[in-house]
Amino acid sequence: MESLDERKASIEILDRWLKDEQIPLAPTERNEAQVEQDDRIQETLKNIISCGTHPEIDQQTSVELLALTSKALRKLATQIQIDSTIYYNPRELPPSQELSRTQTASIEILGRKIRLISTLTDLLEKKIIPEDSSRDQDEILLLESNFECRCEMIYRLSCWCSMGYSNDEWELRAEHRDKIMRTIDRIWRMPHSIEKVPLRGWNINLEIAYIILEKQIKPLFARQHLLSSRHLNPATGRKIERKQDHLFAPRSDSLDEPLWKLEGIGFWNAICLLLERLHQDPGLKEIWPLIIPPIITLVESSIPRYRLRGIQLSIALLENVPPLLICQTGINSILRNAFSTTFSLLNIEQTHALLSSGFEASKRLIEVEWRASGQTREAQAARYEQLNRLLEEAIFNPLAFCKTHSTTSHIDLHLFAVTRLAEIARELGFGIARYVRVILPYLCETLLSLHLSSTTYKIVIEINELIGLLFKTCREVIEEWRSRLIVVFSTCWIEWTSSSSSEDDHPLNENNNNNKPSDPSSSFSNNSQSLFLLSLLAFKQQFKNPFLLCW
Repeated sequence: MESLDERKASIEILDRWLKDEQIPLAPTERNEAQVEQDDRIQETLKNIISCGTHPEIDQQTSVELLALTSKALRKLATQIQIDSTIYYNPRELPPSQELSRTQTASIEILGRKIRLISTLTDLLEKKIIPEDSSRDQDEILLLESNFECRCEMIYRLSCWCSMGYSNDEWELRAEHRDKIMRTIDRIWRMPHSIEKVPLRGWNINLEIAYIILEKQIKPLFARQHLLSSRHLNPATGRKIERKQDHLFAPRSDSLDEPLWKLEGIGFWNAICLLLERLHQDPGLKEIWPLIIPPIITLVESSIPRYRLRGIQLSIALLENVPPLLICQTGINSILRNAFSTTFSLLNIEQTHALLSSGFEASKRLIEVEWRASGQTREAQAARYEQLNRLLEEAIFNPLAFCKTHSTTSHIDLHLFAVTRLAEIARELGFGIARYVRVILPYLCETLLSLHLSSTTYKIVIEINELIGLLFKTCREVIEEWRSRLIVVFSTCWIEWTSSSSSEDDHPLNENNNNNKPSDPSSSFSNNSQSLFLLSLLAFKQQFKNPFLLCW
């Protein structure tokens, strides 16, 4: 029993340490005392695990151990909650040095806590409760509480890691991300999770998803943020309006924000994780009312970065939920309207990301509706009209109204347009012919306006592939454009070749290519002459025109 007493004493030390410790999530400087405390508690947990599972543990002692472990798990989950100060930016100001320092300090604290959580997970995997123990009502409640603590830990950990898309909120190192995902997998697969928790009789994935959505995410949208008393009129109970200094004075106030913007940072990452774990699960309909409200709130947000997260979360929804469930509940029409509105959010910092994500989400929604419709003739006509509308809203409108403020955004816009035009052309087939009189002038003007360099060669290649695709799908319609295409390619050939000798970074400069053989642009540079010659030969083979043969 000596090892049992040592384990119990160590866990009591852990609980007392967590009860007394008050750690801010984002300190401005490194606290050596906190680091030493984390190291000591790490050794304490290792000592508990090294004692092993004693075969003579009585029922009362095992229950006490489980209760102490649950408290430690819940306290650690609270300490890794993301603070809004590292993400909340109502005025969309550029990141400051103070914000960078705060994020760095938060990541350092997260790294220490992850090591503690991983060690505590080792203890949880030791099966503190014997398999053949008879349980009364108090023990059942304790087991349910322990299960909810593990679900809360999964939620807090998953909020830090983006799923299926790039994470631009904070810089999370690869080792931290891998450690978090491994810890989530271990907590998720604990063998004594579902057998001993008398919940709803669902599978373990559905049980965990329900607890996270019901206990962690739903309160963020159900409860209103409590206003501070110093901003309330004691007579009426209404908020006191503050005087505005001048016309352009900031009016953002954290007290006006909904609770999920302040205490729910990263919940979109958690929902995305749940959707991936519940891929095509028939039980999704049981928790459907808990999944949809947060997604709709994000995708209809007026703040671009929240809308972007909502669109990316919608992509995960469309990938992992059965098509019939989406269409029967009417969510498809809500998402379609939100995606359509997104394409009008131009001339902002997130324009390119919103266009790319919105196009991908809209295309997936069209496919989901197509699979759910039974693929009838009427559904095929509706799909054709939706693809045409997507082409006009997501590509033609941004090209007409979007103002590029830098060379990089200009290149990104053209690369997005040409790449997505090719995708739509493959889907429509010969139906793309109705837009040839719009597409080809745009491609010609883009080629003539480009200054060939290592950053624009991708656009040239994509344009060449798109023209080749149009040859295959609607050659008869393109024949009237043969002369203009020849003139454009010839002009580009002459201008780019003549300027290659005077510019060191030009892709056609052989000396520059020899210096950077590993650059992707060098492969294009070495074959650029063959690229244009093959394009002209393709015109000759397609049209069989005497002018081209003589040329």
